[in-house]
Amino acid sequence: MFKHLLAISFLASTPAFSADLLMSEEPTFAQPSEVSFSDWSGLRLSLSGGGGLTRGRAERGDIDGVLIPYDVSNGLFPDDIEGSDVGLVGTIGVGYDIQSGNWVGGIALDASISTVEGRNNFERVDPNPSAPFAGVHTITDYHTDLEHLGTARLRVGYSFGNTLLVGTAGIAAGSVSNKLALTIPELAYASPEWSESSTEIGFVVGASVERKLTENIILSLGVQYVDLGDVTVNAADPVTFPGERFAYKFDNTFATTKVGLHYKF
Repeated sequence: MFKHLLAISFLASTPAFSADLLMSEEPTFAQPSEVSFSDWSGLRLSLSGGGGLTRGRAERGDIDGVLIPYDVSNGLFPDDIEGSDVGLVGTIGVGYDIQSGNWVGGIALDASISTVEGRNNFERVDPNPSAPFAGVHTITDYHTDLEHLGTARLRVGYSFGNTLLVGTAGIAAGSVSNKLALTIPELAYASPEWSESSTEIGFVVGASVERKLTENIILSLGVQYVDLGDVTVNAADPVTFPGERFAYKFDNTFATTKVGLHYKF
């Protein structure tokens, strides 16, 4: 009899005991974690695009003759002129990075095509009371065009897992055209196009933030400052104005902001 009572008591208490266990244990769920793509070493191919800006600044240089110094004193040719203009920049590149701990160093080579053009003009009525210049408009135009740009840069960055902050500096070479023109509508005068077109050598500095989307695909946002030096354009028309000459020095500096997509091998 005692054994029967003990078995019945045990069976009756088992569901309650199991329920207590279920009530006392809280369910646990695995928290999602960010996938880490922390290896930045290797060869990369790059494609990027964005905008470029130039101040298009020009500063007056040497002057010669009789009319030109008089015109300068009358304010017909400004001491300097500038005005920011923007254009598009498209770039392809290749690079190689080596990582040590959180630090990343490497090299990058790229080539760009550009529609960046700085265009400024200055117009003033000639205050000279003598004929034939009295009351005529003197208009000067200043153009700074960047057509192609190439850079060879060193890169140094610090990795925060999937994110890399980078500073860069190196050599830049660009195909630049600087142009100057003079127009006097009332005299039906349009000067020849005075220009200097050449490949100029300078420097580039910049910074970017890069984010790994996968182990091989990287998205970046970067800015660069490019200085290709100064170019002087001499203006003279020995047929119409013999002995008269003036010059302007063009400041060939540019800034770019680009979004890039990179594939790392």
